[in-house]
Amino acid sequence: MTLEKDNAQKTHHVGLPYVIIETKKQQPDTHTLLAYSEKVKMLKTVFPYCKYIFVVFDRISPRTYRHGINFDEILHINIKSKKSLSLLEGLIDKYLKESKTNIDNIKEN
Repeated sequence: MTLEKDNAQKTHHVGLPYVIIETKKQQPDTHTLLAYSEKVKMLKTVFPYCKYIFVVFDRISPRTYRHGINFDEILHINIKSKKSLSLLEGLIDKYLKESKTNIDNIKEN
């Protein structure tokens, strides 16, 4: 789906994100978590049906779940594990379908 922009400024259409995946190699500090969570909150005011997945490739601290309340999913992934990667793939598929369904419902109304 594209969002139309005012062409008076010679701007181009903007694509609507369905799923955003933020990845971190290691557990981020509290400040970073709070900043990302706030970023997600602001992003969802513009794109309310966009899904946001936060992926950490290391151990996840319990504070990540406390501070990341605006994320749709927080996930620990072991890159070498096919099970972990298929879980991420399934989440992406699930959230893509969910977002597209929500947007289709908006278009109909």
